[in-house]
Amino acid sequence: MPGCLIGVEVALGRSPPDVSPLGAIKPPAWNDPQLLWAALPLVAALFIGAGVIYYVDRWRKREEAPAAPNEDQLSHYRSLYERGELSEDEFNRLKVLLGERMRKELNLPAPPSPPTPPKPPEAEPPSTGIQPG
Repeated sequence: MPGCLIGVEVALGRSPPDVSPLGAIKPPAWNDPQLLWAALPLVAALFIGAGVIYYVDRWRKREEAPAAPNEDQLSHYRSLYERGELSEDEFNRLKVLLGERMRKELNLPAPPSPPTPPKPPEAEPPSTGIQPG
C-alpha cells in the first residue's frame, strides 16, 4: 500500500519527493503537465458557458418581430369592418392612418388636397334701374 510505504519512509527518516518533511503532501508545480491537462477541460467548460450566456442574452434582447405590413393590417381592419366589429368612422380613421404610413414607407408625396367645391357665381343684384354716373 502506498500509504504504508510513505509511513515507513518517513519513519526511517527518508521522505519521498512529493512529501514534505512534516508529512504533508506537496502541491504540484504550476508547470506540471498533468495539472495543465487537468485544468484544460475546466477552462473550456467556462468558455463554452460564457458563450452560451452571451448568445442567450442576445436572443433575449433581440427586437421583436416586425409588425405586419400595412396592407395586411388594412385588410384585417376591412374584414373587421365588414363583420360589423368596427364602425365606418373608425375604419376610415384607420385607413387614413395606414395610408399615411404607407406613403412614408414608399417615399410618396402627400396626396393632393381634395378640390374645393366651386364657389357659386355671384348673383347680380336685382336691377333697380339706376345707372352708375
